[in-house]
Amino acid sequence: MRDHVRREERSGPTPETAAKRRDDHLSALPAGLQLAAVQIRQARKWLVRRLEVRAGPLERAASGHSELTDEQSVAVERYLAWGRELERRKLPYQVVIGMVGDGVTPTETERFYRLPTGRATDMLLECLDIWSGMWSGRVPVIVSGRGLRLT
Repeated sequence: MRDHVRREERSGPTPETAAKRRDDHLSALPAGLQLAAVQIRQARKWLVRRLEVRAGPLERAASGHSELTDEQSVAVERYLAWGRELERRKLPYQVVIGMVGDGVTPTETERFYRLPTGRATDMLLECLDIWSGMWSGRVPVIVSGRGLRLT
């Protein structure tokens, strides 16, 4: 068991706490793309939760919490279809989901993957636009992040 840590001995917040306190870089996006990001996050959460339940104890799976609602199932199917579309277009899913689902900023993404400045923002916008276009019936437009500051 872990010993109690006195306040004066703390060296700072845990990485999880620091991530929660950080401003959401997606709030600078236009409203339609913000909605796409929220929908992607939610669908990913439902998918991951379902996978965790299946890997967990049988009692938990048998309690009736292992199945998704119809709305959740549709969202998960859309999420998987979106992932396939990104793959078809040779867009890096893992880079984008880090920015959408894990709160990694475009600047951090560019540093980690050694991308040119502005490339992560462009990829993020393109992938969110693809999501929006897939479910609205319109053809996705390739958008540029030039001038949009998401840090």
